Amino acid sequence: MPSFKENVKFAPGRLYSSETNHKPVDFYRSAFENSVQIEFLLGYYNSAVFEVLGESFLQFVKGGGTMKLAINHFLSEIDKEIIYGSDYTIDQEHIKRIIENFEDFLISLTEKGKFFLDCIRYLIEQERIIIIPIALSKMATAHYKSAIFYSSEDTLYVNGSANFTRNGLIGNGENIAVDVSWESTGQERIAIESKRFESIFSKKNKSFIYLDAEDVFVGPLNKHTEKQSLDRLTEKYKKLNSTTENQENIMSEPALTFEPRDYQRAAYSKWIENNCIGLFSMATGTGKTKTALYSVKEQAVIDNFYNIIIGVPSNLLLEQWEEECIDFGFTNIITSKTTGYKKKLKDLDFNQSLGLRQDFIFICTYAMIAKGVIQEVLDLSKIDVTFIGDEAHNIGADSIRKNIPTIFKKKLGLSATPNRKYDTIGSEFINNFFRCHEDGYTYNFSLFKAIQQGHLAPYSYHAHFVNLNESELDSYIALSKKLLKFFDFESGEFREGAEMLLIQRKRIIHKAADKLDCFKKILTSITNEGRPLNQTIVYVPEGEDIESQSLINQYSSIISESGLKTHQITSSSENIKLALDNFENGSIDVLTAMKMLDEGIDIPSIKRAVFCSSTGNPKQFIQRRGRILRKHPTKEFAEIHDMVVAPSDISKRLFLEESLRIKSMEDKIFRNELDRIVDFAYASKNLSELTNATTKTARQLIVFCEEAGIDLFKEINKKLNNEDNN
Repeated sequence: MPSFKENVKFAPGRLYSSETNHKPVDFYRSAFENSVQIEFLLGYYNSAVFEVLGESFLQFVKGGGTMKLAINHFLSEIDKEIIYGSDYTIDQEHIKRIIENFEDFLISLTEKGKFFLDCIRYLIEQERIIIIPIALSKMATAHYKSAIFYSSEDTLYVNGSANFTRNGLIGNGENIAVDVSWESTGQERIAIESKRFESIFSKKNKSFIYLDAEDVFVGPLNKHTEKQSLDRLTEKYKKLNSTTENQENIMSEPALTFEPRDYQRAAYSKWIENNCIGLFSMATGTGKTKTALYSVKEQAVIDNFYNIIIGVPSNLLLEQWEEECIDFGFTNIITSKTTGYKKKLKDLDFNQSLGLRQDFIFICTYAMIAKGVIQEVLDLSKIDVTFIGDEAHNIGADSIRKNIPTIFKKKLGLSATPNRKYDTIGSEFINNFFRCHEDGYTYNFSLFKAIQQGHLAPYSYHAHFVNLNESELDSYIALSKKLLKFFDFESGEFREGAEMLLIQRKRIIHKAADKLDCFKKILTSITNEGRPLNQTIVYVPEGEDIESQSLINQYSSIISESGLKTHQITSSSENIKLALDNFENGSIDVLTAMKMLDEGIDIPSIKRAVFCSSTGNPKQFIQRRGRILRKHPTKEFAEIHDMVVAPSDISKRLFLEESLRIKSMEDKIFRNELDRIVDFAYASKNLSELTNATTKTARQLIVFCEEAGIDLFKEINKKLNNEDNN
């Protein structure tokens, strides 16, 4: 049911002025759309006001709303002088003059003005309106303009200087104030005004002279208008608003706030070649958002309209996209955090069903898409909508792919990691949705190329091997023995049923006590080299140690002991944007993040990242790396420190056959760790440290790879050759 409190986004202090961004017309549109009854006491109005309120007024009429109007518009200045000069009596000559004035008014109306009176006639015929033409006594205020709006749940009272005219609502420097029934002061004022309004509508208020509505209003109205039906009103409104010059929301070309780079232009061209359906596989930090908005902006200019839905994985990204859309000059931006967003979208859908074009952008989270919110508010079979999927790999998740509409006429996916490892079904859905495939996405722009071309900051990569202690290793081996029966030695993957054991074993690696000592050494090494530790982000393991102490607290304590200001960000954190702003401006030195800040966070000033945990999924470490590679005036290059649990010697703890089987399983698992190391190292500025084995870590890695039967340098060269061929 409609509710003002829920659906109306009020101006600060509920004050509206035509001189500010919160104009009286903004309030009246929302109020009309959510009202079931409206009472007006108007000293002056004109029909032009309904040219700016036409859509909202028609929605009110179609929604079954009722009205009461006490109006004093149809008296000329001569009439007023005669009436006020008399003893409050009006003879037939004066009535005739009033009627003639009203008929002159009707004849002079524009088509849009007549549409308003068509709606009034329809309400009269449906007995849904009471009209009280009034004349003021000598003691009454000359310019009253107030109203009471009733929804099914609450009430609003409006009063101010603004006449109910077009200029009164959007010009003239006028203002109105709104009182609400859910506040005590508003309740009191509404109660008083309700009694006053009722005294007028019941014709008991002696401050007014009451004219016969049939004589001075209904009769002339019927003479100059035709009998109406809802269908005829709808069709007439559609016709009045179908031409370009009459549209209020004509798309003006969005202002392009940046000069697109060559690769962004190339991406757009590839999308056009693929009939405006495709997926951009672009390295994190290369401007996927701007590339997408540039693409849809170019298409909007061609189409002369835009209807865009943007899916994002988090509310933080939702806010970032909203800001970017505003910067690009797009208007009518609605998000799933906008008050009354469902009502706004349903209104848009209503207008689209009438054939009335209204440009809009709707930004929502994938969680809302999984709940079916798009289908709930929009009929996509009748609207030409462009869908943008940010971090599009999320679309392959079971709950999203089962609920996301597939009939978008234009689609654009964005991801640095489109392929969903371990999820063939999800990956295939993404490729089919965007009409692409893993070996040939619509457009590819790798991190290596972005660094080489100067679009991303170069970085150094430092792997740090840590070891499990005796107790941790015993627990790890015990779980590994249980996992043997689930491991497919041919494919190198675990079969169904291994999930819980894998999670338990991964926790041992996450919580390895040696990681804390390694972290301290990393910080000490940086400090000893005379380099500042600020602008650092630390990705910490989740969970608690054996003494139930939160791991994130332990890492944060080590940072604080170094004299640095730190802040924790977890899934339960509030005011994350404020924390990120404080980090960027230097009020916070180091951020510790647990299962957060992986996707889409834009903080170019970050200089360093320390990875104390990893899920083993390439998506995670690629996204995290992207957080620190955006260019910034204070950043010559970025720095990555990556903790890797070293393969353990388990031969002395197991029988030979069992030992060999577990080693074979571990070698295949180590392959996943190696993939991450190679992916980090091949694009790094210090690759020569690894290839020339100039560091202890490099020499350790070479030994581990040889023991696992892996040719490390062959893997690196394969990556570099792929870059040369693309």
